[in-house]
Amino acid sequence: MDRRQSSWLSAPLFLSYLAYVQAACAANLAVMPLGLAVTHGLVAQHVLSVVRTRWSTSKKSQLVLDDTKQPVVFLCNHRSWGDFIIDAALFYGA
Repeated sequence: MDRRQSSWLSAPLFLSYLAYVQAACAANLAVMPLGLAVTHGLVAQHVLSVVRTRWSTSKKSQLVLDDTKQPVVFLCNHRSWGDFIIDAALFYGA
């Protein structure tokens, strides 16, 4: 597939993905009055699995601090709109 073919196809695919994310969030909102609690971390993990996001660590990575032992604040540098979804999935909605 050359560059011209992929450019006209990427916009509809991206818009379809955004519509799916909105539908997943709407479904979550619809079940809330029923007493079913679905965290935004779980929703984020689901919508990232749709685009096959894979997690990996570097050789110098370290464990994240344990917030059950002491208060922790996570500061995340957002460089794109997708970072908000990724952060929610990484920190399980914390």
